[in-house]
Formats: sequence, structure tokens, C-alpha cells
Amino acid sequence: MACPDLATRFLMARHSPETALFHVYGSPAVRRMLLAPLQTVAARDAATDTLVRYLLRLGATPGVQARFLLAAAAGAGDTRVVRTLLRAGAGVGGCGGRALVAAAAGGHLSTMEVLLSSGVSARAENGGALLAACKGGQLPAAQLLLRCGADPRADGSRALCEAAASGHLAIVVALLAAGAQAGARGGMAFREAKQAGHAAVAEALRGLGGMQQTAAAALVPAPLTLRVA
Repeated sequence: MACPDLATRFLMARHSPETALFHVYGSPAVRRMLLAPLQTVAARDAATDTLVRYLLRLGATPGVQARFLLAAAAGAGDTRVVRTLLRAGAGVGGCGGRALVAAAAGGHLSTMEVLLSSGVSARAENGGALLAACKGGQLPAAQLLLRCGADPRADGSRALCEAAASGHLAIVVALLAAGAQAGARGGMAFREAKQAGHAAVAEALRGLGGMQQTAAAALVPAPLTLRVA
């Protein structure tokens, strides 16, 4: 990245302290200029964090843009920046759920772990993080959310429908193992997979869904028969 002093002077001169942080993420041209020479995610994360820290020292503030900033940093996989913003006052209560959704969509596990450990619920935003991971084929992200309490049956096992429609077999199997119902929404997950041409997913839903029904039936007690003397 260009010299942080030059970058911060440029941002603070062109934008107010209240919006300087916003333009780190909200302006693609600025971001490209700052990060173009860097080749790895870790290097971009470190460079962006350095810039954000400089801006904070100069008086920049997350302010009312904290919701956007935290989600943008999470979506970019900038884990260090997420930590910095949280320390600077970007509370997880108002914007953590949206940030978790953004991180899950991109499969940024370390960022997700920071948010979850900071108190963001895996069920925040009506389970939006699990839906995003399932739709995007982010198996490790989906598994992390399930371990941390995401509900695979929420909204009629909608996450299963998302994974099935997108053809993500491994996620479908993981959701079914975690308790998602293949027959929910009238078997919509199976229909979605079938219509999209995902034969392996449809077969898994048929087979594993049948096993679920058999297991559920085994738990239903036999009807009581009364004998009249």
C-alpha cells in the first residue's frame, strides 16, 4: 500500500472525519489505489487495518456509518479491521448480524469467529448468515454456524432449500444431519434440486429424507388398545 501518511492525508483532506472511514470501503477507486500492489488477502487486511488505525488516530469515527463499515469489512474478509472497528465502538448489537451475514457469504471463517466471539448470535438477522453460506456454497461457514447454534429448521428449513437449489450437496447433507427437514415446505428442497437438474442433491434428499421419516415414525408410540372385559 502507498505510504499510510499520504493515504490518510488524502482521505482526510477530501472527506470529513465522519466519512473518511466510509470511503475506505465505499469508494472502489480509492480501495484499488491503496491495495493494488498487494497480492494476498492477509496483506490487504493488514494494510487496510493500518490505514483505518491512522484515520482513527486523526479523529475519524465510525459514527452512524458503523453498520455499513462493519459489514463491509466483514464482507471483504478484513478480520483485523473488524476487530479495530469493534474496539472503536462499532457495537455488535446494532450491526453485528449484518456483518456476520456478509462474512458467511464470503466464507471468511476468521472474521465470523471474531463476530461470534464478540456476542453476535448465529441466529441473527433471522438466520441470514446460514442462508448466505448455504446459497453461496460455503460449507465450512455453514458448519461453523451450525456448531454455534444456527437453526437448520428455521423458516421451514429454508437454508436447505437454498443449498438444494444451488446444488451444494455437501451442505445439504450437513443440514440434514443437523436436523433440517427434507419434507418441509411440502418437499420444496427436493423440487428445487430436481428443477435445477441437481440429480445427486435430489437423490440425497429423497434417501436421507426417507430415513428421517422412518426415524420419526419409530418415535411415535403405538396406539393404545383398550380391552373390554
